[in-house]
Amino acid sequence: MRIARARELLASGASVTETCFAVGFSSLGSFSARFARDVGTPPREFQRAARLAAVVPGRLLSVYVPFCFAEHFAPEEARRLEQDRNRGEARAPG
Repeated sequence: MRIARARELLASGASVTETCFAVGFSSLGSFSARFARDVGTPPREFQRAARLAAVVPGRLLSVYVPFCFAEHFAPEEARRLEQDRNRGEARAPG
């Protein structure tokens, strides 16, 4: 249940750290290990993939497009997503 909620939060743009604490983990390492075990990918990679996912409002579909594929077939969109990601990392946590 917590990992399902974490998937939703990560897909909606929450940081890995915010997600970790929001779903009740007190250790980022424990959260990342459990997430990777249950989902099959570390939370940061899941977050990147989710940004390129087909999303229906209120629901995350499990259809992902690898970034390299999107970059090749939709370079402007991939560039915009990468810029958005970089802006998000540049912001200091508040």
